[in-house]
Amino acid sequence: MFVPRGFQFAACASGIKKEGLDLGLIYTEAKALAAGVFTQNLVKAAPVLLGKEILSKTEGIKAILVNSGCANACTGEAGLKDAQEILEALAKIWAAT
Repeated sequence: MFVPRGFQFAACASGIKKEGLDLGLIYTEAKALAAGVFTQNLVKAAPVLLGKEILSKTEGIKAILVNSGCANACTGEAGLKDAQEILEALAKIWAAT
């Protein structure tokens, strides 16, 4: 398997699904250009809204966190807060390393 230089990948079974891998992380040592394709649905999950906002404001990213088995939809302000807290916790972990 080919892995691009400077990138790392990880996955785990976090309990979102009953079994199997359901949380993944893609990390790059240097900031990378990023683009996204998002749903056109009127109802958008909190991570979609946050992802669109981040990509509109940044010149590069260092990580992508993805889940499988949970749409995170229709969670309102609490969902946006949760998504932001997850990103802040991830950033804090990297700052400590």
